[in-house]
Amino acid sequence: MSDNVKEQKKIVEPSILSGFLELLPAEQVAFNKMKDTIENTFKLFGFIPIDTPVIEKSEVLLAKSGGDTAKQVYRFTKGDSDLSLRFDLTVPLARYVAQHYADLIFPFRRYHIGKVYRGERPQKGRFREFYQCDIDIVGNGKLSINNDAEIVSVIYSTFKALGFGDFTVMINNRKLLNGFFVSLNINQPTEVMRIVDKIDKIGVSGVTKELNELGLNEETINSIIKLTECTGSSVEIIESLKSWDIKNDLFLEGLSELEEVCKHIRSYNVPDENFRINPKIARGLDYYTGTVYETFLNDYLDLGSVCSGGRYDELASNYTKQSLPGVGISIGLSRLYYQLKEAGIVKTQGATPTQILLIPMDNTIDYTLNLANKFRNAGIFTEVYLNENKMAKKFSYADKLGIAYAAVIGEDEIINDIIKLKDMKTGIQHELSAVDCISFLSQKEMAWFMLKASATDLSGMLAPDIRIASDISIGKQHRVVKYDVRFKKPYRDEIIYPSAMHSIVHMITYALKEVSEVKVVDFSPMGSRTGFFLTVVDPSDTFITNDFKGALIVALDLEEVPEANKRQCGNASYHDIDEAKREILDFLECYYGIRLILKWYKNITWGELTWNTESCMTIL
Repeated sequence: MSDNVKEQKKIVEPSILSGFLELLPAEQVAFNKMKDTIENTFKLFGFIPIDTPVIEKSEVLLAKSGGDTAKQVYRFTKGDSDLSLRFDLTVPLARYVAQHYADLIFPFRRYHIGKVYRGERPQKGRFREFYQCDIDIVGNGKLSINNDAEIVSVIYSTFKALGFGDFTVMINNRKLLNGFFVSLNINQPTEVMRIVDKIDKIGVSGVTKELNELGLNEETINSIIKLTECTGSSVEIIESLKSWDIKNDLFLEGLSELEEVCKHIRSYNVPDENFRINPKIARGLDYYTGTVYETFLNDYLDLGSVCSGGRYDELASNYTKQSLPGVGISIGLSRLYYQLKEAGIVKTQGATPTQILLIPMDNTIDYTLNLANKFRNAGIFTEVYLNENKMAKKFSYADKLGIAYAAVIGEDEIINDIIKLKDMKTGIQHELSAVDCISFLSQKEMAWFMLKASATDLSGMLAPDIRIASDISIGKQHRVVKYDVRFKKPYRDEIIYPSAMHSIVHMITYALKEVSEVKVVDFSPMGSRTGFFLTVVDPSDTFITNDFKGALIVALDLEEVPEANKRQCGNASYHDIDEAKREILDFLECYYGIRLILKWYKNITWGELTWNTESCMTIL
C-alpha cells in the first residue's frame, strides 16, 4: 500500500462517564474483601441470595416512588417499551416477592448485593452507579416486631466483622413521627418529615426556615424542634416521650413498637453503646412506615449514614392484594469504600488474591504445576510464573502485586521434598515440606509459623505491655481471662482485617495448645486497629501467671462479691454482679462448650449474689 493512501488509525481517548466508579486491581481486591465480609455475615443470619434485572418496567419500578427519588431515575424508551434502571434493591424485591409469591417460603429472608443507578449530581463520594448490599425479611400477612430488632443485630455483626468497634445504629419510628405531627394538626406530615430528616445537614435554623415557609406557626415549630432535641438512653427517651401525654393513637403505637424493639435488641446482646433512639431519624424514601435505621461511624461522622433502612408494611400493595410487610437495611458499599479509603481507614494491601507465587526452573515445570494443583485443592490461591525472565524480575513481579510468598522450585527442592518459602515482605526464607507449607498457607494451623519457623516474628509485632482486661474465676479452678493485646506502631497500619488478625490468633491458639491446657475461645479486633482482645479459658490456673506478663488492670473475681452494685470490667460496665455472671455463663456455653448449672442461695439481694462453688459442670 502506498504512503499517500495509507490511512491513519484514529485513537480514541479512553475515559469513563462522570459519577461511575472504576478501581485499580489492588483497590478492587480490598473492595471485594469488604463485600465478601458483608455477604458472609448475611449468610450467618440465614439470608438467601437473589438477583433481579437491572432494567425494570417503568410502571412497575415507579409504582410508589415520587419526589426526589423519581427525579433521579434513569428512564428511557426502547421501541414501545418504557424502561428504567433500578434505583435501589427494595422496590425490585417487592415486585419479585409479589410475582413469585406462590413459590416462596415465608418469612422470606433474602440478601441482594448488586449495582443500582441514580442520576444525581456527581460529587465526592457519591456515584451514579454503585453497589448496594441489602437484607430484607418479608412476612406473609404479618411480620413480628422482633424482626426489626434482629436487623440491628445484623448491622452490629456486620460492622464488627468489618473491623469497626465504635459505631452507633440510630433508630426511630415513623408512626411516632406521623402521629406526633398529626397531634399538632399538621396537614402535610410527610413533607414535614422530609424537612426534619435534613436537620443534621441544614441545622435547626434551616429546618425552622423551611417549616415556616410551609406555613407552620412558631409554637408548632418549637414543638417539632423539641422532639428532635430529645437525648439520653433509649429508656430515658421513651419515658420522656410517655410523659408528654400525647393522645394520638398512631404516636402511641409507634412509641410502643420502639420500646419493644429496644428490648429485643438487648436480647441479641447488642451493647447499649452501639444503638440508641434518635427522634431526628426519618429516612427520605416514601415507603417506610415503621422502624427506621441509620448507622454512623462515631470517629468519622462526616461520612454520614453508612447503613440505613426500615420497615415497609405496604410496599408490595401496588403489585398484589396480598399483605407482604417487610423490614430491611441497605449498605451503600461503593460510597462506604470510597469514603473509608479517602479517610485512610481502608488500605490496599495487594493487587491480587494470590497467596503464593511458584517459580519453576526450566526442567521443573511439570512438577511445579502438579504442586500448584495440590495447593489449590487445599484452597490456597496459587499462581505459577510461566514467562521467561531473569529471577530478579520474577521476584519483582510478586513484590509489585503484593503477593505474600514466593518459592523457587528447582531440582534440589524436588529431590529433598522441600519448599523454600520466601516471605516477600521480610525477606525471611523458611524450608518446609509441602504438607507443612500447605498447612501454613491454608491458615488452618498458622501457629506452625510460630512453633517451627520463627517464634520471634509474632512477638516482634506485639507491644510488650500485654494487659489483662478482665480476670474471672469460675468455680475453684477455671478462669476466663480477657487480654488487651496491642501492636507496635509500625505494624498497626499493615494489619488488614479480618484475615491477618485471624492468622495471628491462629498462631497464638496453636502455640498455647503445645505448652498448656489453655484454650483461646474468642477474640475481637479493636476498632482503632491498635490491637485486639483475646479471651482464654485456663482450666489449670497456671497460664495466667507464667505466660502472659503485664499489669493487672481489672480483676472481677466472682467468688469475692464486691460491696458496690456497679463494677467496671475493662470497657464493660456491669450494673450488678448478676449481670456479669449471666454474661459469663452465656460466653462459656457458646464458645467453650461448658454449661454451668448453678444453685443460687435464697433470700439474697442485689449486690450480694454468690456463686455456689459446688456448681454442676457439664461438657456439651
